[in-house]
Amino acid sequence: MSKVLLINPMIPTMPKGTRCLSTGLLWIGSYLKQNDYEVKMIDVRNEENYKNLIKREVDKSLCVGVTAMTAQIPNALEICNLIKEKDSDTPIIWGGIHPILFPEGTINDEMVDVSCYGEGEYVMLNLAKCFEGYIELDKINGIAYKKDGLIKLTKPEKDFNMDELSSVSWDLMDESILKKPEKFEFPVHTGRGCCHRCTFCHNVISGTKYRHRDTGMIMKDLEDLKELGAVEIRFRDDNFFIDKNMVERITKEMIEKEMGFMWYGSMRVDYLREGHIDMKIMKYLKESGCQWLAFGAESGSQKILDILKKDITVEQTIQSAKICREVGIKPVYSFIIGIPEETEDDIMMSLNLIDKLKKICPDARINGPQILRVYPSGELYDQCKKLGWKEPKTLKEWKDEVIKDMAYVTARDLPWVKNSDLLDAVCNTSFSNKSLNVLIRNKKPLLKLLSLMVFIDSKIRWKSRFFGLPFDIKLIQKLRRYEYKI
Repeated sequence: MSKVLLINPMIPTMPKGTRCLSTGLLWIGSYLKQNDYEVKMIDVRNEENYKNLIKREVDKSLCVGVTAMTAQIPNALEICNLIKEKDSDTPIIWGGIHPILFPEGTINDEMVDVSCYGEGEYVMLNLAKCFEGYIELDKINGIAYKKDGLIKLTKPEKDFNMDELSSVSWDLMDESILKKPEKFEFPVHTGRGCCHRCTFCHNVISGTKYRHRDTGMIMKDLEDLKELGAVEIRFRDDNFFIDKNMVERITKEMIEKEMGFMWYGSMRVDYLREGHIDMKIMKYLKESGCQWLAFGAESGSQKILDILKKDITVEQTIQSAKICREVGIKPVYSFIIGIPEETEDDIMMSLNLIDKLKKICPDARINGPQILRVYPSGELYDQCKKLGWKEPKTLKEWKDEVIKDMAYVTARDLPWVKNSDLLDAVCNTSFSNKSLNVLIRNKKPLLKLLSLMVFIDSKIRWKSRFFGLPFDIKLIQKLRRYEYKI
């Protein structure tokens, strides 16, 4: 039986030992296993000695699959270099969001032998057969490869029929996870794609249409996780709540079968309405174990929401906080600043909305406001390029961009922003809370003192709405460099 090695690189800003597990590789690995391949899956984030483990596993592997969001590129390239040094003949296949958006830019790197630009299950199975000698490489859909110094791009592969996967092979996860499942958050995948048109979303570019798995199969996954001993799960779909009937059936069965999970999911604020996710279904969510719901609020300015084509209103965001408070589910709201055409008034609207959400629902968690990271997505990405943002052309250039962002994302990198000091100072208030929570644990008294100073400074700035004289920016940058060891 041939073995396929699948690797999930780390994200630089995500700590080692993360509780969140990879969904995409788990599905690809399960499908390969269902088709009689041996699969070894390595999640670098949960492996202390991942380099030695990779060296051992590469020896007997037919090929290596590496998943890569843009933020994973630095570690992914490091891993590929390690593999090539160990065995230069083992084919390395890149998949994930970045290769989907930039298949040719990905395959152009010397470390990559094949780049996949669609969903991975069919493609990886065909590539495994190819490396066994059963299929010619140019007959495989959904890939980019090199031949005679030229880049070749085959026609797209069809979307994966999710019902073809009979069950998820949870045993592909590391033994340390399986021994202590109560310490990890397990991903549940019910559907793919999205029918909305947000300008920053990869689904708009890739054209992935929404479809969901058979509800009976979803319940089988949940029952398997219960038997495994899982306590926390997250519905990792782009749009879990789009199908009201599916959500109602799943949550009611979770209640009837007393599964007892604590679970989390992401929802659009406009779904909370009569005829869709109404109070009856929200109560099912709560009773079935829902703890948090994540909402993409993005902005307190209706003008900016319209530019982003979110197709939501500020009032719907406010209403979502009221409903979550009434039901007893904690909301999480994400905000972005630095959008093209955004004014200082628009930014202040976002800050005012955050204050209002926290007043309505004190348990609400706020992610941001974060300065826009110009990563590959949809219309917004193209607009940023037209306004002067320089797109990296190679994986190594993307690596440099990611490393720069790790240290400190500054609005000075966004050509359309007129008052970068304001945006940087506003963004500091977001990181300052984390700096206190993270660095206060450090034993060094000076770091504790610096973290506390930044925390207090940001609280004063936020309350007074005074963001001038940003003397604290360099201190924030030093704290971030220390936290991420760069």
